[in-house]
Amino acid sequence: MKPPKSAFAAAARGLLELHDWDTPPWFAELHWDGRVITFGVNVLLGFHPDQYPAVLIHRSKEAVEKQLEKNQRTLYGFAIMSEGYSVVSLPDASEEERRRFRRDRANRTFHQRPDAVENVFVYCADIYGQVWSATEARNVPGAIGEDYFPADRADVIVGGQLVTSLRAVAIAAGHFVHGLPAPRPS
Repeated sequence: MKPPKSAFAAAARGLLELHDWDTPPWFAELHWDGRVITFGVNVLLGFHPDQYPAVLIHRSKEAVEKQLEKNQRTLYGFAIMSEGYSVVSLPDASEEERRRFRRDRANRTFHQRPDAVENVFVYCADIYGQVWSATEARNVPGAIGEDYFPADRADVIVGGQLVTSLRAVAIAAGHFVHGLPAPRPS
């Protein structure tokens, strides 16, 4: 039995509720037992954020191999939690403000800006390519933002290469663990 969408939304919220500020990022395997999603967390210590996609590939490969060795079929997705800073780029911003935004994003210097907001992000991706997110801003505790991105709308998923990688490894797990068809390049 396939997990309902509500189970993944609850997992994203539940993982966010486990978060304590100033903790290292982590990657989690999401397992479905027919009733509830459970997870095992792997802390991502000692890696630069640019290395996270490669680490996700490696850790997800290990999870798939464990499932195949044990002849299990409980792996239904992956999640990642990370803290970071965000800045809103307004549509009516001047060209100089837009250049500064692009420069600060590329150099990872949002945290130095007075208009930056510290956030925690949890993204969950299932083996069907769907993505759920839950976010919370440090300056507004308890105000949780949630989003759902259907599999056929991968073009609107935020989170850059990290979330794209998370979605890709989840889809690959579906192929290898559950025999789902491999996605075709578009």
